[in-house]
Amino acid sequence: MHSNTIYYVSPTYAGLKLGLQYSLTNEEDQEDERWVNNSKWLNAALRWDGGNAKVISAFEAELYGDNEDTKNWDNAYSFKLAAAWTPGGAQTTLYVGLNYVANYRRISDANWNEFDAAGLAASSDGYDAMSGFLGIRHAVGAANWLAQVQYQDGDFEGAASGQQSDFKRYAVGLGCHYYFSSRTMGYAVLSWAKGEGWLNSDDNTTNRTAASIGLMHSF
Repeated sequence: MHSNTIYYVSPTYAGLKLGLQYSLTNEEDQEDERWVNNSKWLNAALRWDGGNAKVISAFEAELYGDNEDTKNWDNAYSFKLAAAWTPGGAQTTLYVGLNYVANYRRISDANWNEFDAAGLAASSDGYDAMSGFLGIRHAVGAANWLAQVQYQDGDFEGAASGQQSDFKRYAVGLGCHYYFSSRTMGYAVLSWAKGEGWLNSDDNTTNRTAASIGLMHSF
């Protein structure tokens, strides 16, 4: 969630649409007394919608301000590319995506306090990593069956002396969305993830198996 954000979406031309966002305070609710103290966040994304395919690319940056918590942090950057393809407009959709991050400080499904204990918040360096995913959705009647695999390979340059800095992470997810009506959907999801190297140390682990089930209704 980003506060005090300026947002623009362009008209669509030949299937292309541009989106721009800029936050004056990043995740803080209030501006600091001095402008230089504020962390900034920006995002630029370009999307193309074709007949049976969609492609989106994005650039994102967190520009950390000169406040007590972030003044020594290196700015973080992220580059994303993803696509979806429904062959012949049929019941199956294929998904693929790539993501490169530099000086990043978040890992999904991880507890921030664990990474703080492992030295991430105290270091000026975040971690650099390349990740990717492959996914599939197949519709059978009112049900959408889903599957995805993810892989990440990276390095934390700020790791403490003697601590392993290289890491890898694998994740697999399986799920089903069942549409009782156009406004009511039931879902069930099972996911598994495992970290290696820096992500599997005593202070810093992202290994987990999770399951969720629920019902969503739109008014």
